[in-house]
Amino acid sequence: MMNARTEIDRQLQALQYSADGHLVVCASDLIGQFWSGSVFLYKDSVCAAKNIEDSLTRAQTEAGLNDVQWISETRLLVASDSGGLEVWDVNTENNSIESTSYIYMHIGSMNSVRLTTDSKAVSAGSDCSVAVWDLESKAPLNNYRGMC
Repeated sequence: MMNARTEIDRQLQALQYSADGHLVVCASDLIGQFWSGSVFLYKDSVCAAKNIEDSLTRAQTEAGLNDVQWISETRLLVASDSGGLEVWDVNTENNSIESTSYIYMHIGSMNSVRLTTDSKAVSAGSDCSVAVWDLESKAPLNNYRGMC
């Protein structure tokens, strides 16, 4: 994780509300030949998200971010353009957010990720594959290639 950005990246890629009303926003920007990403955490409404200074916390990544899902009120699942799946821990008491694991399966960008009802995630990538992930062990389970 890099130092926190002082501005929101140019492309807003994903947003998601938690059950307790926190809003997470993921953004990406092309800097030279490489993408970077930012994660911002806000409380309450989209109206509060109009200024970066209003965020509870923010973090920058070394890859663009394409999708986000809340796993619980304290954990996020983020799909990156590097083909990786990131788990982020969110602490709203001390307003911190931190990437705690990063695992790869896609060749190229991971475009979307969704949760299942049994502690798994399913992702789709630009490599025409669908991957299934075990969130408890943080391990890829299956990869189905040739979906497009």
